[in-house]
Amino acid sequence: LAKWDEFITSRIQEESENLYEEATLMTDHHLLMLVLRHTQGNQLQAAKTLGISRATLRNKLRVLKISIDEMKW
Repeated sequence: LAKWDEFITSRIQEESENLYEEATLMTDHHLLMLVLRHTQGNQLQAAKTLGISRATLRNKLRVLKISIDEMKW
């Protein structure tokens, strides 16, 4: 949590005008990476764990520029 606080504080000090979006993207990225590691890249299983459709997961992966092929399990 200390790193999270540092991130928010630094963005406020730098006068970010889209902190909510930055924080949401960072949170989503971290969450998806952890769940995908847990499912060893199984997108259907990851989507089920997250409570979203596989299509939604794939869209989030594209937006966050996460490549399943480049991940190591």
